[in-house]
Amino acid sequence: MGFFEKLKDSLSKTRESLTAKIEKLIISYSDIDEKCLEDLEETLILSDVGMATTDKLMAAVRKGIRKGLIKSPEDLKPFLQNEISNILTQSDVENENELTPDNTKPFVILRRQDYDDWKIGGLLSRTR
Repeated sequence: MGFFEKLKDSLSKTRESLTAKIEKLIISYSDIDEKCLEDLEETLILSDVGMATTDKLMAAVRKGIRKGLIKSPEDLKPFLQNEISNILTQSDVENENELTPDNTKPFVILRRQDYDDWKIGGLLSRTR
């Protein structure tokens, strides 16, 4: 199994785990209260979503509740799916400049060449 297949498999397991945890949370609450929101936040953190993303998602959920977009725990899953999709597809000006050559932070760009070779910072190394 190659690197990208392993990565894809790992990400798939993470997604399935997060989805299962959110579904379990949804069925365990009849109303959205502070305890439900605390459990949702804990679920996101423990699922390795990251603190910044968790904060963004929780702020969006609270805003969605205030606007009436989320009325019950069942509304959380589609709302979160939409918000996560928006986060993953948004074009953030800060992030667009992260890989520019004039950035002072060091970085390595990996580029797939043919089938077995990786070009790493101008050096060619074999993956076998």
